[in-house]
Amino acid sequence: MEGSTTLSNHASGTAIDLNWNDHPQGQSGTFSAAKVAAIRRILDLCGNVVRWGGDYNSTVDEMHFEINVPPGSSSLATCAQAMAGTVPPVPSVSSSASSVVSWGPNRLDVFGIGSNKGMFHKSWNGSVWQASWENLGGSFLSDPIAVSWGANRLDLFAVGTDKAMYHRSWNGSVWEASWENMGGSFLGKPAAVAWGPNRLDVFGVGDNKAVFHRSWNGSVRQAGWENLGGSFLGDPTVVAWGANRLDVFGVGTDKAMRHRAWNGSVWEASWENMGGSFLGDPTVAAWGPNRLDVFGIGDDKAMFHKSWNGSVWQTGWEDRGGSFVGNPAVVAWGSNRLDLFGIGANQGMFHTSWNGSAWQSGWENRGGTFTSDPAVAAWGPNRLDLFGVGANQGMFHTSWNGSIWQAGWENMGGTFQ
Repeated sequence: MEGSTTLSNHASGTAIDLNWNDHPQGQSGTFSAAKVAAIRRILDLCGNVVRWGGDYNSTVDEMHFEINVPPGSSSLATCAQAMAGTVPPVPSVSSSASSVVSWGPNRLDVFGIGSNKGMFHKSWNGSVWQASWENLGGSFLSDPIAVSWGANRLDLFAVGTDKAMYHRSWNGSVWEASWENMGGSFLGKPAAVAWGPNRLDVFGVGDNKAVFHRSWNGSVRQAGWENLGGSFLGDPTVVAWGANRLDVFGVGTDKAMRHRAWNGSVWEASWENMGGSFLGDPTVAAWGPNRLDVFGIGDDKAMFHKSWNGSVWQTGWEDRGGSFVGNPAVVAWGSNRLDLFGIGANQGMFHTSWNGSAWQSGWENRGGTFTSDPAVAAWGPNRLDLFGVGANQGMFHTSWNGSIWQAGWENMGGTFQ
């Protein structure tokens, strides 16, 4: 290696640099979010035998892949079997290719990134779905995130192919004329929340793997992106359990869960290490003031849960079992109620719930075959609307009306990443 007498893995033929001109050393974000997800799946399939230069803590080297175990390791044979297909492969599941939001009873707005990288939208008005997918344009690397701070108001965020954050809003009558470039340089999907009318907070992981934040106070946008520090592997998630309160979560480069809160005046001094070891991005819900429930997929692909009761965090991570690929989704339609979803190893949709006293026994298989994480919304008590991108790249939907699930999955069409 340059500047030392140590031989690199290249010398033994156990490393490779792929398409160096497209992925120059020292530059982050040279792969699209979908390609990063594919790399993560391959690394997971290899059981940590292969190390990617995109995970380096010092100078990133996204072109670089190397064997990360010593000669003779039994892990090499296991990895070779997996790559040869003699052990079950990890199903192909991208990050959440859709986002859904509800701004009122019996109203849904669904968004996704099309095969042309443009943003597409479809709405439910309480009686029927919009006839076709509305093309909102743009060119995006990341999946979208949609929030609503009031009736008939939508704010939509995504990272563009130039890695900048983009925003577009619906004011109840028309969409903003074009996509607003909010600047910055980001690696993946943003997180956003509205803790009150005409208030927005958006977050993303920058090229240096730190979390960045920007807010809208109803009149002006915060000047520039605020660096909240940290070092993260994936995308952040955020929730607000009350006015002027924010709780941000992400998985650090050490794979532990991290948390940082805004109390209305200042940010918590540093990122709190909540422990655990996770494969993907967390999801979080707040079913009431000063209550948090956070979930993530552990190294063994099981679902793990930890809660905050207003005073202390639950001791340790609760193992909710199952075997999942991708990232989970959770929603709370009422006080002390949680509905949790994930894509199983067979690419089917699985569901479990918390009723205020106990978890549902086991995971309910809702069927289907999905290539994206789930997206879910609740527009009222005891109502769920669930979405995912199917194997044919179309958007699929099913719902719970308080008594029964809709029969089968409704194909909403479209072609999504």
